[in-house]
Amino acid sequence: MRSAPRLRLVLVWTTTVNAALAALYFSALFALQDDGGPVAMGLVLGVSGGAGLAGALAAPAVVRRAGAAPTLVAVTWLTVPPAAGLALTDSPWGLGLCFGAFCLLLAPATVVVQSAAIAETPHHLQARTGALLATAVVGAGAGSPVAAGALTTHAGPAATPAVCALALMFLALFTGLRAGRLRPGGRP
Repeated sequence: MRSAPRLRLVLVWTTTVNAALAALYFSALFALQDDGGPVAMGLVLGVSGGAGLAGALAAPAVVRRAGAAPTLVAVTWLTVPPAAGLALTDSPWGLGLCFGAFCLLLAPATVVVQSAAIAETPHHLQARTGALLATAVVGAGAGSPVAAGALTTHAGPAATPAVCALALMFLALFTGLRAGRLRPGGRP
């Protein structure tokens, strides 16, 4: 990982996005706990799942048309508004719309980072690299509920989405500076 800049980009990107997504999910759960209940949460998750499926179906064509680096940079920037939008709404419909947009957008970027990880990793290191990436991603996601709960408790319900939007903005800047490293020559 230390000697592979593309894998470091994949590691930073996937870890940050997974941590933000987990924190945003728990933030929405906290927001809907009193006002919407299980039906509202089901609505948010249903919209998110449908949008994620649509994004997954469109992802290969999007990446082929736009290219790996431009797709990753654009998607990363486009995740900032839905994350910020979650700070401004507490209605189930608003939360569903923001989460749906987030899940729709993530699929093409996931294709890019997964492809980059596979292409960059020698065959004999695939399992080790996959385990390291998975451990980092799951570890970041595991701390997110605690962070979301602490932010919500101490700074209010809008704090977690605002912090996540800021983190995603910094990730978009970082990704924009490093996305050319995805594959030799910048090819998808």
